[in-house]
Amino acid sequence: MTDLKESAEPVLRVTDLTKHFKVGRRRSQQTVRALDSVSLELGTGQTIALVGESGCGKSTFARTVTRLYRPTSGTISVRGHEIADLSDRDVRSIRPHIQMIFQNPATSLDPRLPVLDSILEPLRNFPELTPRDRRRQRAQELCELVGLPPSVLTSYPRQLSGGQRQRIAIARALALAPAVIVADEPTASLDVSTQAQIVNLMLALQRSTDVSYLFITHNLALARHLSHRVAVMYLGRIVEFTDAAELFEHPMHPYSVALLSRWVNTATTELFAAGPADASQQAQARRPIVLRGEVPSPASPPSGCHFRTRCPIAAEICGTEYPPLRELKPGHQIACHFPGKFAASGTGS
Repeated sequence: MTDLKESAEPVLRVTDLTKHFKVGRRRSQQTVRALDSVSLELGTGQTIALVGESGCGKSTFARTVTRLYRPTSGTISVRGHEIADLSDRDVRSIRPHIQMIFQNPATSLDPRLPVLDSILEPLRNFPELTPRDRRRQRAQELCELVGLPPSVLTSYPRQLSGGQRQRIAIARALALAPAVIVADEPTASLDVSTQAQIVNLMLALQRSTDVSYLFITHNLALARHLSHRVAVMYLGRIVEFTDAAELFEHPMHPYSVALLSRWVNTATTELFAAGPADASQQAQARRPIVLRGEVPSPASPPSGCHFRTRCPIAAEICGTEYPPLRELKPGHQIACHFPGKFAASGTGS
């Protein structure tokens, strides 16, 4: 995606966001560092994709930004409203500004309720935003907005396909006209062709409403197609953050290079291709970079750079100092002591 919009004031600003969990019994309790000092800004009508392997902290970030989890520290600002320190009771006041779409619509929609009641739920929770005599009409408008006939309002979730259910979940998220929608793997439970339909729907909705997306995904084909910027996360921290085109053409962090070397999923790539298949991408697909070892436990991350135990170019400094996320060139941030070295060596190209 290339039509990046400029925004004087971010609709979402996250600064040094940290979320730790205590696990285990009191005497042997451990601290799981799910998020450590994550910062980013999202502009009006823009999409940031947050990518990385399972267990890197993406879903924790989604749930903390939307205040389903209370942050350990850091700040979250939505439309200028500081929400990190709000009490659980006061968090309700920010729901019209930021909404969430979950991975599996079969579990996020109440099976006992017809579609109409699922869409009306947020409108009933905030009666001051939509008069009672306008709510059914609003539900019909939302159905049409996501490409469903108003007749679907009388159906129950079990009577709908996975794609239809996810369209209903999107309609419900849009009901209060939020500034930000956090989408946590919203296509992961769908087949490939339906994924394309849902992602293209989200793009169309963004163009018509200027809603901003924080798109959580492990599917790099979707991230490239949908996002303006991409943040690569590893073990609770952002290690690279730049424009989508820049990341896919010039990854600088060794983890990004390895991740992108095996990103090609033939089915999804063909669906989202902007033009003829890129020979370099096909070459990458034939030479995936396999990182040594497993992702360390966030309860006991390595000293220094958390990626060093799997990094092909780790040096002594990597074991003692965590590299700060710094801007190498305008808009391109990276947390690495040797940015670009792995890609330039030819091993990661």
